[in-house]
Amino acid sequence: MRTFFKCLQRFAPMLMCALPIQAVADAPKIVQIGYQKSGFLLLVRSERTLEKRLEPLGYAVEWHEFTSGPPLLEAMNSGAIDFGHSGQPPPVFAQANGVPLVYVATTESSPDSSGLVVPQDSPIQTVADLKGKRLAFARGSSSHLFAAQLLAQAGLTFANIKPVYLQPPEARAAFQSGAVDAWAVWDPYFSAAELQLNARTLATGKGLTGFREFYFARKAYLESPAAETLPVVLAVLREAGQQVQADLKGTASFLAEKLGIPAAVLERSEARTHYHFLLPLTPAVVAEQQGVADTFARLGIIPKPIRVSDDVYNGPVPGL
Repeated sequence: MRTFFKCLQRFAPMLMCALPIQAVADAPKIVQIGYQKSGFLLLVRSERTLEKRLEPLGYAVEWHEFTSGPPLLEAMNSGAIDFGHSGQPPPVFAQANGVPLVYVATTESSPDSSGLVVPQDSPIQTVADLKGKRLAFARGSSSHLFAAQLLAQAGLTFANIKPVYLQPPEARAAFQSGAVDAWAVWDPYFSAAELQLNARTLATGKGLTGFREFYFARKAYLESPAAETLPVVLAVLREAGQQVQADLKGTASFLAEKLGIPAAVLERSEARTHYHFLLPLTPAVVAEQQGVADTFARLGIIPKPIRVSDDVYNGPVPGL
């Protein structure tokens, strides 16, 4: 056996050299895209529009599904994905923890698409009534910021409640079983709680800041030749968003089939979600995101203050 391995070590270089050079040269380059199952990018993946547009440039696309923004950004940190999206808080956490990301675009705000719900017969009538209660939300997600803002309005902090950090599927189960008293979440989970669980909405994001999505890319991707794909990716997203707005009912029906969620839930969700509109990163948007970062630093939710503008893309993005 030892002799066999010695022979293998001796001839391995020759075997590698024997591989057809053209086959290696013709291998497609890969763009790794992270998306959330409930998000807009699911539509883009299903249509395969991005694959068709990138193929002439010699690129293939690999898709990676995540339950929310924080695990998606963990994957970006490890180099598993090149491009992704989330609500406002996840990239703040990521920046504070040194994830090599760059903000490249944003969307319109959708404050009505986040809700704080309680069981229909719950004695909780106001946010102030959450004192000492168990509130479920996904740590580092948009619902984390939502909960922080609602508590501050009511004169409370996270120290006054019992935070229960759960991803939406687990939070829904906990809500149904009575293991938590309230649940802060985004659409379509919010709409599903209202229509399927008969949950009572205590508050939405109306009147609060935030509730937009960001698209971001890995720094190494933007510093590589693959950066030529970024304008194509954003153009496909912009065009897909226009198609969604032209047929919200059809989009809801399509998503319902893909997600296994009743069409009525998706129709309500799509009607109050504005994540389909792709927008550039203006100074006002960056300032708004800086406000999110400052809030989390003040509350001690992130380990250190950050400067959002340090990781904002400054290159030309055609069409935005």
